[in-house]
Amino acid sequence: MLILNSNAWLFSIPLNIILPNKLQLIFKNFNQFYNHFYNGRKLIWLHQHSKGELQTFFTDKIYTLQVRIYTIFYSFVLKIFDM
Repeated sequence: MLILNSNAWLFSIPLNIILPNKLQLIFKNFNQFYNHFYNGRKLIWLHQHSKGELQTFFTDKIYTLQVRIYTIFYSFVLKIFDM
């Protein structure tokens, strides 16, 4: 997770993304944690810049790929149609 100051970084406008309930709870808990230690600061989530990890299991060696969330989403969509 990257927490960056908006004065030092030029960001785009946050997208209106509806997260699954389990992720909403995680974000809510992190917001409470962050606000407890950094009172007066405001978190703005830029989900379009999010990254995740995918692990491969189709070879003997396991690879971990760090990709943008959009890549993970599209890989799931492609997997659905591959069935």
